[in-house]
Amino acid sequence: MSSFDGGLLETILGQLRGSSHLYRPLSVLTWTLPYWLFGVKPAIWQCAMAALNAVLALVYYRLLRGLGGTRVPALLASLLFLAFPNKDATLYWPATSLQLGVSALCFLFSCLAFSRYLRTGRGSALAAAVLLYLSALASYEQCFFLLPVWLLSPGAKEAFGRLKRGMLAGGTALLAFAACKFVVLPHFVPYNKAVGFSVHHTAFVYYMAVRAVLDPRWFAYLGRCAWQAAIWHPVLSVVAIALPWLARESASDLTEVGAEDSGRRLMWWGCAVYVLGYLPFCFSDYAPSAYDHMNRLNQLPAAGLCAAVCGWVQGSSLPRRTAFLAATVSACLVIHLAFSGIWRESYRRQLEIRERVVAVLDSWPRSKSLLVVLPELFTARKAPVFLSDYDIASAIGVWTGQTGRDVQVYSEWVSFGPEGVSVGGRTRPYASVLLLDATTGRLSALDERSARALPPVMQPWEKPLVFWPKD
Repeated sequence: MSSFDGGLLETILGQLRGSSHLYRPLSVLTWTLPYWLFGVKPAIWQCAMAALNAVLALVYYRLLRGLGGTRVPALLASLLFLAFPNKDATLYWPATSLQLGVSALCFLFSCLAFSRYLRTGRGSALAAAVLLYLSALASYEQCFFLLPVWLLSPGAKEAFGRLKRGMLAGGTALLAFAACKFVVLPHFVPYNKAVGFSVHHTAFVYYMAVRAVLDPRWFAYLGRCAWQAAIWHPVLSVVAIALPWLARESASDLTEVGAEDSGRRLMWWGCAVYVLGYLPFCFSDYAPSAYDHMNRLNQLPAAGLCAAVCGWVQGSSLPRRTAFLAATVSACLVIHLAFSGIWRESYRRQLEIRERVVAVLDSWPRSKSLLVVLPELFTARKAPVFLSDYDIASAIGVWTGQTGRDVQVYSEWVSFGPEGVSVGGRTRPYASVLLLDATTGRLSALDERSARALPPVMQPWEKPLVFWPKD
């Protein structure tokens, strides 16, 4: 954390200078500015995450209305997008989710600006749309293939000439960004992520995308969370159930002219965002998930699903379909009450590990690495406690003020051999590694025999789902 000791501008320039942050330059602001303003106060970070997601939902509602969504379905779909259960990391895990939220916000604004350009023909609106789209890419690549959804903007057929000019401008900007990112920058700064394409990984990404929504085990998990929320927060659960119905009644006009036609446009827009929103991850080693922190990759595809649902509700039998949508939103809001407890428990466990580390700090020489064995890497299969060196080493630096400590979490990336402990291809001799049992706080030397006696790492879905008594 010593890189944050200078002024804000100096810190930003220092992180950009010769580093892989150049590949996502806007993300430096989403990491640096909140820390410079708020430090590591968790309540303020969570308030910032909540505010960002609330703004996202409001802009999303405005976009749905602009795409032809009627008031009730658009309002309920926006609430569903806010509380969609397979992207809760974007609400509670600020480590990388802030940059995804900023990226999604810029993309939604770009769609609004492009619709305005089609209506008015103003060059300033087109420039704003292109600039916002590039800003979204400069924060995160999740919308890299989403430029074609501009073709589904209202009035695209009537303003075909403007549409062609707008798509040409957007396509040119996208090609320039891609050339800079994938051709120019690699000559100066190495990229720390694998980039490649395989049919097998593409199939796996979309298989996981479907599982993140339709897996029966996921529905069973959500049911357990809803039941747990009713036990932990009975009053808030009643409020969460009632809120969508109150929103439904407050926007009582259920019919608008052309609702069915605009509903079809919304469904096409939503399907396009869902399919194209996962495509960037087919070129990486990432894959979406419903459970853990990787569900942040579902954010824009979830926006597509909610838009498609909004369009479906407008198709016919509007009162019954809005009732179904309101009931779904109620369930999702209740489920998020349990999710908040899961993430809170994860933070409590991190504080327990802080006590263990501080207690052994004097017995841990700087010349030795520390391997921390956690009871489990995830709380209730969902919220990560610590995952790797990047998060636990930074946390220890914040807790103790001692940066540069070599520390690793015992995970699937750690293996043992005759020569020592291997982490990501780098081998450390056993004599240079200490073992910390986070359950007991015991610090011990490590050798091949004791290393092989460690229990195998279990993935979160392999462990029984256990909730804890609410304090």
